[in-house]
Amino acid sequence: MSAFECSPHAKSFCKYLKSLGIEARIDDDGDVVFREENGSYFATFDEDGPFYFRLVYPNFYEVTPANREHVTELAVRLTGEIKGVKLFEAQGKVWAAVEQFVTDVEHAKRIFKRVKTCLDFAVMSFRAAC
Repeated sequence: MSAFECSPHAKSFCKYLKSLGIEARIDDDGDVVFREENGSYFATFDEDGPFYFRLVYPNFYEVTPANREHVTELAVRLTGEIKGVKLFEAQGKVWAAVEQFVTDVEHAKRIFKRVKTCLDFAVMSFRAAC
């Protein structure tokens, strides 16, 4: 999906982030991508079925054969301890995500700051334990 074919929800959310002073753009997949001092994020929307919002902090820790067991155990533990956040391995890196069913894009905007805080806390906790 090109930026010209992206969903109205992605466009609305991108505009919302810009109103917060966050430089955001829509990538070729239709995801809303932004970067802050502590890392890069992307938000996705699935408009098929119940409205779905996902905020992701990708690629923040490298998984190696030497650390795989520790990383996996830590990701499972923190996923269980921190409400709403999933930590998982993808493409040889650790990712964090919060996935929510929301009523509409306005709902996603209202919960964004809380969702991002939870995501940042999970990433900080993971890094501190490694």
